[in-house]
Amino acid sequence: MVKNSVQEHTKHQRSFSSLIVMACTLATRVLGFLKFVVISAIFGGQGGADILNAVLSIPNNLRKLMAEGALSTAFIPSLSGKLVQKDQMGAQRLASRIMGLQWLILLPLVILIMIFHKEAIRIFVHFDSEEEMRLAGDLLYWVAPYILIVSLSAVLMAVLNSHNRFFVAAICPLLFSLAIICTTLMFHRSMGIFSMALGVLIGGAAQLLLQYPGYRRLGYRLMPSFYLNDPDVLSVLKRWGPILATSSVFAVNQQVAVFLASDLEAGSSTALANAVVFFQLPFGIFSASVNTVYYPQISRYVHQDAHKKLQESLTSGLRLLMVSLLPAAFILSILGHEIISVAFMRGAFQARHVDMAAQILRGFCWGMFFTAGCNFIQRFFYAKGRMLAPFLSAFIACSLDILLSLILIRTPLGVAGLAHANSLAFFISFTLLFLLMRFKYKNIRIRPLFIEGLKVLLVLFAAYGIYIFLRQFWGSTWWMQGGSWKNFARLCRYGLVLCLAILSGYRLLGIKILDIIRRKR
Repeated sequence: MVKNSVQEHTKHQRSFSSLIVMACTLATRVLGFLKFVVISAIFGGQGGADILNAVLSIPNNLRKLMAEGALSTAFIPSLSGKLVQKDQMGAQRLASRIMGLQWLILLPLVILIMIFHKEAIRIFVHFDSEEEMRLAGDLLYWVAPYILIVSLSAVLMAVLNSHNRFFVAAICPLLFSLAIICTTLMFHRSMGIFSMALGVLIGGAAQLLLQYPGYRRLGYRLMPSFYLNDPDVLSVLKRWGPILATSSVFAVNQQVAVFLASDLEAGSSTALANAVVFFQLPFGIFSASVNTVYYPQISRYVHQDAHKKLQESLTSGLRLLMVSLLPAAFILSILGHEIISVAFMRGAFQARHVDMAAQILRGFCWGMFFTAGCNFIQRFFYAKGRMLAPFLSAFIACSLDILLSLILIRTPLGVAGLAHANSLAFFISFTLLFLLMRFKYKNIRIRPLFIEGLKVLLVLFAAYGIYIFLRQFWGSTWWMQGGSWKNFARLCRYGLVLCLAILSGYRLLGIKILDIIRRKR
């Protein structure tokens, strides 16, 4: 019997759960950031760092397709339906059979990658040197098992989230980053870039082991079931197919960006990866946290035909993304050089590497909210069983992204053109999905979100004026001195003033982002 069955969350409990997950994700992102600090200090901004960043994008994208991305998105609505119906044994059986499905699909895939790693690597990256291509292929061989390990871990995470158990699943990535940092520091002299591969495998296994006790207490088992001719499993597969198609479009798009970057000037792959690290700090904290907390609730409301609660969840989720991600993108955009310099500019990492990464980061920032909003609205359509709209919007956006990327990388933007193309693509995808959601489900209120967005932009405009004023007194080129405690203090001073200005503006205009905490208290 499944113990501690799922309980309904109120609006404020959902918001507070989001804050808990955000706090855990913040710690995870900080450790992930430290991981890149270590890589940059040891391997620099090109060469071995280029190989690491390009190759590790491959299992990450496969993970999104086969694990915590597409399959979990398809699995959670079916599991939520079982929990709503209080079919506890059915929930157990479904989880075991999804576990069996993972083994059947991923074990052969991992074996094939390990056997044909030298040929497979040429599909994903293109380095000029044959020695670099050989190292990239060998690195792919060692990290391939991570795909299966993290996919099994994602099933446990989906089960825990469906039972409103977010904390353990949220801190699992901490172990992953910590393992990579430790193995890289301890073994980089003897193993080179393969020290990171060891950390990837250890970190993946640690995530699985950390979640297992909570998974087991809920009555679930790790033992897979291979009886897949089951209506519930077929229902998951029916959802998974279109979601996989949509996710595949984005994964192919990301791999194309990595491939194009690897063929540009030296350091482009690393600059792209470093920019994504800082982009993912706020994006992962807010977007991933909101999706983690709200998606099981949205799925439950769809099963219950609770239209009013569904509308409230959608509006609340989009509002939370807007008031958090727009200021984060603003700060990262205007302080990109300073942030990246303080973080990475030491050892083999030079000023030109900082400038390249900052230009890419700026291109990503203006599309941050649209990327998060697109992911959030996609989950609404998935919960409703409407798979065609997310796929078509993704296909159109990613086709435009690739086309624009091919054009923009040949302009003075260079590798930063990849980021601008990506932001424009997600802006188009978000607009299409939001208008379609509003057209089909007219109870979604646009006007409050629009007014809130205008208020946020007004606050950011005022904050930019304060930033320009501060630069006249505090200078604008100190970042070129590199990472130091003095420059870290300067960066904190800028960040503190801008954050206080934005929060004061929010309070003045009645944008109650802190109201969640006060009401919970």
